[in-house]
Amino acid sequence: MDCVRHPTRSRACHRERGVGVSCSRARNDRTEAITSKVWFVTGSSRGLGRSFVEAALSRGDQVAATARTPEALMSWSAPMATRCSLELDVTDRMAVFQSVTRAKEHLGRLDVIVNNAGYTRIGAIEELTEKQLRDQFETNLFGAVWVLQAALPFLREQARVTSFRCPQSPGSSPCRSAAHTRPPSGPSKP
Repeated sequence: MDCVRHPTRSRACHRERGVGVSCSRARNDRTEAITSKVWFVTGSSRGLGRSFVEAALSRGDQVAATARTPEALMSWSAPMATRCSLELDVTDRMAVFQSVTRAKEHLGRLDVIVNNAGYTRIGAIEELTEKQLRDQFETNLFGAVWVLQAALPFLREQARVTSFRCPQSPGSSPCRSAAHTRPPSGPSKP
């Protein structure tokens, strides 16, 4: 029996009628809702960030891709409904909060946060200036913290938190972060 869902009825009506298990349409809706993700990726213009975005788009996920130069993000052929390109310098705390909010409003939710913006400075420690070191900490440490601060309220609201920080090169040790949380009270949601 093929199922045609009534627009005013929920999936519960399928279970009441005993077709919830065999109803391919209800099963496909659940599978799509579980497997489709919405990504927020910093540092998306090249390298690992670009690879994350391309992989997510190729599997049908939605992506908010950010970069300091948004022109670098315009080459993707994915439809606008599945992506959102945002100019973002993670050293600007207010811009981080605005970008995360705009991404959530445009794509409806956030599931995965990838803190990829950052860089590695190679050289002898005594050759680096204080400004060079502070600039790197602003990007690699505080940029990642601000993205998480902006995204965590939305993720907690959804009872899902997935976030990770990408190292910029072999041997580098940027601030890596990972978090998983459940709602503050009540049972966890599936």
